[in-house]
Amino acid sequence: MKRQRYTLGSFLNSTLGFWPRALKKAWLPALACLLPSAVLMGIGFARMGPMLALFTEPGFEFGAWMIGRIVEPYAWLAAANLAAAVGYLSINIIISNLCFATQDGQDPVMAPTVRQQLRRSFWPLLGQSILLGLIMGGGLLIATGLIMLLAVGIGLATGVAGGSVAGVLLMMLLTMTLSLGLVAVLYWFMTRVIIAPQAVIREGVKAWAGIVRSFRLTKGNFWRIFGNNFLLQLMLGFAISIVTGPIVFVTVLPGYLKFFSAALNNPQDSLVSLQILSGLFSSMSWGMAFSTLLSGLASWTFLPIFHCLVYTDLAVRHGEVAPDELTSETPPTDAASSIQAEPAPQGNVDV
Repeated sequence: MKRQRYTLGSFLNSTLGFWPRALKKAWLPALACLLPSAVLMGIGFARMGPMLALFTEPGFEFGAWMIGRIVEPYAWLAAANLAAAVGYLSINIIISNLCFATQDGQDPVMAPTVRQQLRRSFWPLLGQSILLGLIMGGGLLIATGLIMLLAVGIGLATGVAGGSVAGVLLMMLLTMTLSLGLVAVLYWFMTRVIIAPQAVIREGVKAWAGIVRSFRLTKGNFWRIFGNNFLLQLMLGFAISIVTGPIVFVTVLPGYLKFFSAALNNPQDSLVSLQILSGLFSSMSWGMAFSTLLSGLASWTFLPIFHCLVYTDLAVRHGEVAPDELTSETPPTDAASSIQAEPAPQGNVDV
């Protein structure tokens, strides 16, 4: 059975070809998923300013009453991150179902189906995200602790405490090498589970089964998936920064100017710097919120389409889907559509 192969160009063409259609159908649910996170982030940055301003008040003394004032902005930011996680899962489900429905030759109406999609896939996907977070977080914590212990042991064995230059260099080299190895393992794992959410959404499997499924489908395709994903993420990040960069720059420019002016005029006055830093956070708060909204609307609707195409491509490569049911190697403009037109009948047709 002939396998379908996607290059970087065809992946990009496919994703960009379907992205406007997905936005047209799902922009309202996507905006509803993004708005809570953006608003909470704006509030968090806005509350950071008054918190810093407390340290500049005359006769300031730290006390237990300060704990709540210090924790408050971080609580808002934590709530923003939690809302962002829930919002991304929801958008991933909506966009992925839209993409898969189009591959099946369907044209779903978003309004009556969004609730059904979320009810079927949200909790397994949330459990999968928590499970992956625990695996990666726990693995990083254990690996970092082992690297530190090994570096300290090497340092003690080579006489770092006594001022041995060779021992210091060896300890630094070992730490850097092991840290780079840890980053490589992390990226390897993230690449192997890249389509785990799509397995849950498409096949209706449970959280752990989706991870196992992703590992099986990505076997033998690591470098191709990693390279395509890395370049697409790079291009997407560059495009988003072009749009959101000027917004953030304009909102924080007055605060930056005041901050550097105070730093030059009173380089030793930390209170003045704290006052200006407080104003800087307050001025950038809603600019950051608006930038978060725009960047999320772009990236959170773009990446699920690419992941759906990766899932479909790998299913074909493993012989689980017949290639004549999917797009050709160079997809058409509506690239997420996977159904090819049937050939016209030849010869005379009886009526």
